[in-house]
Amino acid sequence: MNKLLLLFSSPLFARSIKGTIDNLGKESVGLGLALSVAGIAFGAAALMFGKQDATQKIIRAVFAILLFSGAPTIVTFIKGLVR
Repeated sequence: MNKLLLLFSSPLFARSIKGTIDNLGKESVGLGLALSVAGIAFGAAALMFGKQDATQKIIRAVFAILLFSGAPTIVTFIKGLVR
């Protein structure tokens, strides 16, 4: 019983909010890049089937890739302005 109490005596969810937000930001950038690549594939498939707005979808997906790949740099730039 003592060993069981020792396991639960340390706070399990006592992580800093800043660390949690940073990890969430990194995960969202990875997810955004993955969705952007899927958007390019979807736009390419629409282009193959002759859809009229396929080029717009591909251009938006490329802009999303540029935005998500530059997001950490943009955030550090804004943090530098605030401090």
